[in-house]
Amino acid sequence: MLGRRFSLSFAKVESMSNELQYVNKEINELNVNLEKKVHERTIELEQAKNLIERASQEKSLFFTNIAHEIKTPLTLIHNYLNSYIEKAGLNNDLKVIRQNFQKMLNDMLNFLDAEKLDKGNIFYNHDQIINLSDIIKEKIELLKTNASKKYILLTDDIESDLYIKSEPQAIERIINNLADNSIKYTNNGGKIHIKLIGKNNKVFLSVKDTGIGISEEMQEKIFKPYYQLSNNKQNVQGIGMGLFIVKKTVESLNGKILLESEPIKGSTFTVVLDKYNAETDEIISNDLNNTDNTLTSRRINIDNYDNFIVKPNILIIEDNSDMADFLSDYFSNTYNVYSGKNGKDALAKLKVIPMPEIIITDIMMNEIDGFEFIEYLYSNDKYKNIPVVFLTAKTTLKSKIEGLKKGAVDYIYKPFEIEELSMKINSIINNRRHQKVQDKEKIKKYLIKSLADFENETESKNNKNNESNNYEIHKEKIMNNKNISDREKEVINLLVKGLQHKEIASQLNISVKTVENHISKIYKKFNVENKVELMNSLINNLNF
Repeated sequence: MLGRRFSLSFAKVESMSNELQYVNKEINELNVNLEKKVHERTIELEQAKNLIERASQEKSLFFTNIAHEIKTPLTLIHNYLNSYIEKAGLNNDLKVIRQNFQKMLNDMLNFLDAEKLDKGNIFYNHDQIINLSDIIKEKIELLKTNASKKYILLTDDIESDLYIKSEPQAIERIINNLADNSIKYTNNGGKIHIKLIGKNNKVFLSVKDTGIGISEEMQEKIFKPYYQLSNNKQNVQGIGMGLFIVKKTVESLNGKILLESEPIKGSTFTVVLDKYNAETDEIISNDLNNTDNTLTSRRINIDNYDNFIVKPNILIIEDNSDMADFLSDYFSNTYNVYSGKNGKDALAKLKVIPMPEIIITDIMMNEIDGFEFIEYLYSNDKYKNIPVVFLTAKTTLKSKIEGLKKGAVDYIYKPFEIEELSMKINSIINNRRHQKVQDKEKIKKYLIKSLADFENETESKNNKNNESNNYEIHKEKIMNNKNISDREKEVINLLVKGLQHKEIASQLNISVKTVENHISKIYKKFNVENKVELMNSLINNLNF
């Protein structure tokens, strides 16, 4: 009985062992299949993720291209509208049209800026030193006018002489967006208070309002792009980019933005930035008008063109027929205007038209674009001295640098102010004509001097010594007239010898920063922008 029981038990164990092996085999097969399915599912999810990212990129590119395409018609509308207002005067209907045009332009520029910021393409130069107090005070006067339209009382408390390192336009975007946001969401008769103070090594800029306020769950969302507060009582419009741009711009300054808000009671936005202790001889950059992101016209001092008997020739390359017609019509009274629809067409026309004194060209064109055109142009010795100005919707810093590297003398963004373009063209043509006259005079003097040297070498040497003495006397007189200090004279003499900033600093036993400050002041006194222009100014004043 025991043997039978043992035998049955052994058989049962053996059967269970076989069953266990079978189950283990099934489990292994299931694991293999599961791993295979997980791997396949992972690949599918990765593909889906890539498709979503690609779709998002294509969507972003699509809207960016639309925004760029809008720039040309916006430029036409803006300039034709201004021209009509000058002729007919400004009435209420035209005022509404102009306000809505400006809103559309601001929304488009905000969209393009947000795209750049989102991709990390920071387009500000934050190496400049600015007086933050002065900039805020200047902006407040304009903001008070906007607030008064809704009977909002805008007050301020601005501490004087607070400096930071930032591009002025970056601060302008921050204060404009914060203030506009407060005005937008504050009811008629409300209050807004703008405050700027310094504490230790920080500056605090706050905008406080008595507006609708922001709930706690919404406070994180409002800094995201395309997000807008919804309120049935508020008739507000826009694409929800303002606070996103503010946050990204503040981050580019290594600062932070804080928000305190309560529904119905209002909101306080506070921007915290690093304070800069400016020295007395450092250059302060507070020019808000020098920006390529607005339609602000930059005035350039030029000579009157009435004294030219023959009109200069200019070539305009533009594939948009309306824009080409507008530019041709505008400049036809001042210039002989020739046009091409793209780079290929323009290169063909250059062979048959009179030599242009300047070429204005778009970049994005079929067959041969603007970058390719300038390469073809400057590869030909006949055309390599013609100045080229790019007039384009491509507003990235990379494109601008590429255009200038290829030899363009200027790079103007669309939409643009037609007066700005006109003045720049006049300035460039005037400068080229004046330079040609000066070059001819220099060549003439050089030839006369060479003939005199050939006839009497000894006498020439004596004259050279006298000329050298006259040179030094005349140069000293020019320096005194320009209020050049003794230290600045030393810097100029070393610059003329071709020394670099570090070498000048070493010889004069001063810092490179101090040398750069001296050079900046020298350029300002001579009304030049670089060493080449300084040399030319000295040569011209000394009658070389």
